Amino acid sequence: MRKKIVVLAIVLIFSVSLFANATKETKADVVKVDVANLYTEGSVCDLASKELVKLLNDSGLFQVNYYPNSQLGSLYDQIESLLADAPIITLGGGSDWGDRVNVREMSVIMTPFLYEDLGDVWGIADSDFWKEMLKDAEKSGVKILNYPIVSGSRYFMTNKKVLVPADFAGQKIRVPNSSAYVNTFNAFGATPTPISVGDLYMSLSQKLVDGCEFPYANAYQSQFYEVIKYAAKTPYVTTYDFFGISLKLWNSMSEEQQKTLENSLAKVSAYSFEVFPSLEAEGRQMLADKGMEFVDIDADAFRARMDRYYELSGWTDEFRANVMKAMSDFRAKK
Repeated sequence: MRKKIVVLAIVLIFSVSLFANATKETKADVVKVDVANLYTEGSVCDLASKELVKLLNDSGLFQVNYYPNSQLGSLYDQIESLLADAPIITLGGGSDWGDRVNVREMSVIMTPFLYEDLGDVWGIADSDFWKEMLKDAEKSGVKILNYPIVSGSRYFMTNKKVLVPADFAGQKIRVPNSSAYVNTFNAFGATPTPISVGDLYMSLSQKLVDGCEFPYANAYQSQFYEVIKYAAKTPYVTTYDFFGISLKLWNSMSEEQQKTLENSLAKVSAYSFEVFPSLEAEGRQMLADKGMEFVDIDADAFRARMDRYYELSGWTDEFRANVMKAMSDFRAKK
């Protein structure tokens, strides 16, 4: 009889313990997700992605694997997977996202010659019209998180000196497969030719294209100095990428997990701004050491072509006025 009482007591204690643990463990399950991008080892976006992976894994709320350098396919493939609710966080520019979710005005974040300083992107990213675009993107099932990651300042790189727009006449210039880049180089007088990053070196070496536009450090990592002679000293644009995630996956997260992801991205955004200047300077020096020549472009001559860019991009007078006002208001507060 005593044995039965002891056994019953143990069972009761164990049951109470299980109940207590069950009530304590109200947290959501650990989120298993892949972080992916198209960037090569050592680039700003690669370093930022690695930092994000570390922060999320260290939180204990996420289990994250990292796939850089298009290991999970092209950016288009990655975004399509995300839109199909795959557990993936990927990194794309405004035009990349906008083209895929039918919010093409998102390319505004990468307007040529719009920014004067590295932090000027916040003039757009903090604007009401940009935040409204991010809400519109959610209608396609994607949550784009508003923490800009410095992708890089982009420079003309050619085998013929390009100093003014007229020098682009007849030249095929490789661009990423997004409307913003195509519109830009049409406006500048070139023939934009979308080619994937993975095929670019071969296309340059076989003279299928006459040049490209690229960040210094990325160009060095891709060994473009072997197939390109000239690079501009002045960037025509500095681009910023944003991490995006399936809206369904986002909504499945606990509030704590959502806050952890956003707090981590805020840190990663700041980190990208910190590391970019030195990486860019190193990239330029390494290209120079390999024999690339740097030329002065007439930036004002290219700015004079921007009306054509606005036209090709479908900007209304009202939208253009809103963009310029957002930038002037931001600069007035600096």
